[in-house]
Order: sequence, then C-alpha cells, then structure tokens
Amino acid sequence: MCFFVERTGLRNFFSLVLIILFSQHVHAGDVDWNRWSLHNPDSKDEVQYGPYDTILRTLVDDSSGIPMIRYSVLSPLEPMKYVTRYAEYLESIPVSKLNRDEQFAYWINLHNLGVIQLYATESGTSRNVKEARGTPGAPGEQWSKKIFEVEGQLLSLEDIEQNILLAQWHDPHTLYGLCYGVKGSPPIGTHAFTGSKVHEQLASIGKDFVNTPGNVNVKKNGLEVSSLYTWNKYLLFNDEDAQVIRHIQSLAKPTLANKMSGKTTILRDRFSWRSLATNPRTLSTGSSLGARGGGTTGS
Repeated sequence: MCFFVERTGLRNFFSLVLIILFSQHVHAGDVDWNRWSLHNPDSKDEVQYGPYDTILRTLVDDSSGIPMIRYSVLSPLEPMKYVTRYAEYLESIPVSKLNRDEQFAYWINLHNLGVIQLYATESGTSRNVKEARGTPGAPGEQWSKKIFEVEGQLLSLEDIEQNILLAQWHDPHTLYGLCYGVKGSPPIGTHAFTGSKVHEQLASIGKDFVNTPGNVNVKKNGLEVSSLYTWNKYLLFNDEDAQVIRHIQSLAKPTLANKMSGKTTILRDRFSWRSLATNPRTLSTGSSLGARGGGTTGS
C-alpha cells in the first residue's frame, strides 16, 4: 500500500506513521496457526516423494550402523539445484486440500528438507547444531529464519515443528520424525514419510528410539529421559511426567517396560548434540543428484 502526505501538518503525518507501524506490529504477531487445520478428508491426492528419496539415499551413509549425513555432496551447483527445485515443488502444493495423513507426512518431510538445506548451505552449521537449533520455544537464529512459503505464509523450521506439527496434531510420535542431524534426535533415514504409512513409520522409529540405550534410563527413584520429551512436555503431555512415562512404556520392549513399572517421576533429561555430519569418500552408483533417472522434481 502506498501512502501520501498532504500539507496538513507534521502532527497528522506522524500520527499516521504511528498507526501504520502499530498495525504492522499487531499483524506480524497475530498469526492464525489454526488455518493449518484445514484439510479435505476425501482427498486421494498424494505428494510425490521420489526425488526426496533420491536426495536421502545420496546423503545418508548408514554403513557403520549409525546413519551419518554427507551434506557436502550438495556443494556442487547441480545437486543443490535439484534440492532447491524439489523444495519449490513442495512449496507449490495446496496443502489445505490434502487429507490429514498426507499433510502430516508433508510437514515432517518439509521440516527435514529444510534442515538439510540449512546445513548444506551455511558453513559450519551442521557441526554447531545446538546454537542453530536452540530449544523449542527458544529457537536459534537459523531455526527462526523464514525459509519456506506455503500457501502465502512464510514459515521457519520452528514454525513447522511447534506451531503446525505439534500444535495441530498433538501426537507425541511426531517427535520421532523430526531430525536435527545430531545423535540425540531420531535419524533422518533413507526414505520419505508418506501419507499412507506415516503413523506406522513414526511408531517404528519411536520403538527404536525408546529402546536405544541413553534415550531412556531407569534409575532407583525415577527416569532419566531424552530432552525431546521434557522440551515438549507442556505441549504434548499436559506438562505431566506420568503422561511422558506412559507414552514411553507403550513403545518400550518388555524388559525396559518392566523396569519402568511403578516409576512416576522424571529425574532429569539429557541430549547429545554430537553432529552426524560426515565427509563422503565415494558416492554409490546411481545416487548422484540431478542425474538422468533421478526422478522428477515436479517443476
């Protein structure tokens, strides 16, 4: 909007400026996040994740048993163009017209693709994740940066994680889909989440996460758990230790579940910020991005 000043005096001009600035401030902080609850339960549309699977297979090296991420393979121009074009395809999707499960998978994949882009383009960030991520509710600068535009709304990684995924779905299993690229978070994997399998995929990753030593430890007077649970305890677990513990028990193997029996308190939390970034030695045949046969990016 363009404003123009007539000769009615400086007082009226400055009053107008103050009104404009105030209205902009209110608008900036008054985001209707409930708009992302809109969906079409009858929709059969599916997001195409073939190109994203290609990206993940190229980046992830799980030969050691611990999925390491080779962000440097995106340094050449063509691979990064491939990722950028695919991100643009995801941004172009009318998300509010999808069914709920397609939306769920979409937002998780968009978040993780944003993490990949961030670490691949901003030098050193992949090895200083703690500063970049911050914590839920107190995000770092990179997690606060608006990097996507979906249906006209600018979004940061924090927005997608906290204001859309966790706030709209209220599902603790969501935590197992969000990758930070560090040892303490669930691994990114080599396949995209899909609408038809997203709940099954999250449950499987959740079981692995809960039963991995270090993420849940049983002590004499209570539990020591991953900070992922305590950071999001208010939003996902009604700020109650008992709800966190019941959720963990639902995914625990019998031995761990039995040890947890009778425990009602979380004593402390812990989180490993050790980066999973690694420099590649060689690329697997047929996994180079942008090569013929790598799939379409939808552009």
